[in-house]
Amino acid sequence: MDLMFPLILWNLLFPFGAILFGMRVLFSRRRGLLRSIASELPERLGLIRLEKQASAASGPLWIHAASLGEVNAALPLIEGFRAAGRPLILTSTNRAGVERARSLGLPAALAPLDCYVAVKAFLARARPAALILVETEFWPQTIALASAKGLPIVVVNASISQRSFARYGLIRPLMKRLLSRLQMIAAQTPEDAERFKALGARETIVAVVGNLKYDLKPVPKPREAAEAIKALGWKNAPIFVAGSTHPEEEDAVLEGYLKSLERLPELRLVIAPRHVERAGSLAASLRGHAIPFRSYSGVHQRLPVAPRALLLDARGLLPQFYGLALASFVGGTLNELGGHNILEPAASGSPVLFGPHVFNVRAPAQALHDAQGGFEVRGAAEIAERLFHVFRHPELRERALEAARSLSGATRRTMQLLAGVLRESS
Repeated sequence: MDLMFPLILWNLLFPFGAILFGMRVLFSRRRGLLRSIASELPERLGLIRLEKQASAASGPLWIHAASLGEVNAALPLIEGFRAAGRPLILTSTNRAGVERARSLGLPAALAPLDCYVAVKAFLARARPAALILVETEFWPQTIALASAKGLPIVVVNASISQRSFARYGLIRPLMKRLLSRLQMIAAQTPEDAERFKALGARETIVAVVGNLKYDLKPVPKPREAAEAIKALGWKNAPIFVAGSTHPEEEDAVLEGYLKSLERLPELRLVIAPRHVERAGSLAASLRGHAIPFRSYSGVHQRLPVAPRALLLDARGLLPQFYGLALASFVGGTLNELGGHNILEPAASGSPVLFGPHVFNVRAPAQALHDAQGGFEVRGAAEIAERLFHVFRHPELRERALEAARSLSGATRRTMQLLAGVLRESS
C-alpha cells in the first residue's frame, strides 16, 4: 500500500477530526485548554518565528516530544547534543512541554497540526537536518513530508503498549509503509522491539537500548521547593509527596495521609495532579477531607490555620519536591493507567509507593521491589503502613537510589546509535 491515497484521505478528514476533538475537550474536565486556541493557532499552523542559532553550520535537529513527560525524558539526549554543539529545535503538542524546553534556553514551539499545509510551513521555516521522535509519535503527514525532504527520521525511547499494538495492527499495511520511512527505532524493551518488527519495521533498524527516563538526574538545587517549604513553616518536617495523581486514586492518597498522622503527626503532604488544570477539583477534595492546605501559587499568603498540605498547581516543580520527600507515591498505578515514571523519585533518593497497575513500568517496579526501595500499595491503609515503615528505616533512601542506578545507560546507547545515523546522512 502506498502512502499517497491514505494521506489524501487523512488531510480531507483532518478538519472534521479536529472539530470532534475540540467538542470532546469542551465537555471534559480539561475544557480550559480551549481558551488558548486563538493565541496558539499560528504555531499550530507551522507559522513559527525562530532566531538563528549562532553555532549552526547546518539545520537544527528537530526533536518532537508529545508533552512535558516526554520532554523531560529527552533531556539527557538534549544535554548530549548541546555539549556537541548541535543546534536544536523542540516541538511539543502542549504548552507545558514548550515552556519546559524554553526554560532550558531551547528554541521551542507548539507542534504543527499533522496536515499538509501546517507541516509544510513548519519545515520551510525551521529547515531541520533530521527529525527525532520521542516515544510513539507516529504522525503520518509529518513523517511523509520529512522523508520527502530527505531528512533522517528516528524514534528514541520507542515504546508501544499492547493496547496500541492491537490498534496499529488493524492498519498494519499502512504502518509498514510508515515505518519504512524510519532510519532507526531505539526501543525501550525487547517486547517493544518485537512489536515494532511485527508491525513491519525492518529488523536492521530496531535496537533495544532501555528507557531514557531512567537516566534522569536529581535536581541539584531544589530552590523553589525549598523556599516553599520555608514559607509554609515546615522546616525539618517529614514530607510525603504524591505526584501525577488522577481523580480515581486521590481519595485513597488523602485518606492514607490522614491515617498516617496517627503515628506521624508531623508528616506533611505535597500533592500534584497529573494535569495541572485539575487543581481546582483537587482543592475541593482536600477541603472535603478537612485537610488544611495552601496552593503553590499562593504559598506566601497568610492563613488562619497552619497548612498540612501543599497543592502543587504549577508545572515543572514536582522533581524538586521528590528530592525533599520522606517517601513518594506516583500516580496512574492505583487506577488502570499502568503507571507514570516511578523511577523519578527514586533517582532523588525517595522510596516509592505505587499501586498494582504498573504494566507500563514493570521493569522499574521490579527493580524497586527487589532493592526494597519501593513498595506496592493497594489503598489508604497500606499507604499509611508503608509511610511509617519508611520513616523507621532511613536506609531505604539508598536502596531506592540503587534501583534507579541499575536501570541507567539508555542515553549513552541511544547517542551511539544516533551518531551513526546522523553521520551517514551528513
